[in-house]
Amino acid sequence: MTEDLDLISGVEFRACEIVSKFDVDKSKKLRRGKQLTALCAASVSTACRELKLSRTLKEISTVANGVSLKDINKASMGIKRLLRSDQDEAVSDAPPQVILKTGELVRRFCSKLDLSEKERKAIREAVEMAENFDIRRNPKSVLAAIIFMICQLSQTKQRPISDIALASEVVENTIKKSANDMYPYASKIIPKWYASEEHIINKLGGNIRSLCCAKSFWIYVEGYVLIKDLWDLFLL
Repeated sequence: MTEDLDLISGVEFRACEIVSKFDVDKSKKLRRGKQLTALCAASVSTACRELKLSRTLKEISTVANGVSLKDINKASMGIKRLLRSDQDEAVSDAPPQVILKTGELVRRFCSKLDLSEKERKAIREAVEMAENFDIRRNPKSVLAAIIFMICQLSQTKQRPISDIALASEVVENTIKKSANDMYPYASKIIPKWYASEEHIINKLGGNIRSLCCAKSFWIYVEGYVLIKDLWDLFLL
């Protein structure tokens, strides 16, 4: 699992250590099949959380041979109880989640999109600058919107919004809304060495406006059809 997720060796070592606790503990039978796979996936999740690596349970489940998130969560609760009883780690009572570190997300999303080092550097700097502004969006949405804007400005690494949505696990509509919210700050967020203010306005402004206009057009069309249908019913 750790190889499929491209994780450091420390995660594998800690995950194996957690699994071995179940093997040693006579009161805990190390099960086989799906239950063992769920335990391994939950151990990887716990190890990632302890090492502060951003891997969501959804991502881990994709390499867990069809084991459901419910089974992995159940195994995670068992791990929490065992670790508490051994007094190894103080584990939160909240449902197991992996801490999302924006820096690692930048590396991971850019890798999925096969972006060049130039684009990656611009995205990292834009993410850092975005923290200085009141952008009321969650970190993943902000990052996805920044990737979208940088790709729109790129001369060689343009990516369709559908690819960005798939890589970032953020729906297209949310990326569009986030980009629209962030556009007023674009010239201050995007590094000047990457794109001039004039280029941002000419290239980025038109693209974002077209996305918003397309949405408004469909709202208009749907509203028109609804009114027409009501009018036809009134005439009957």
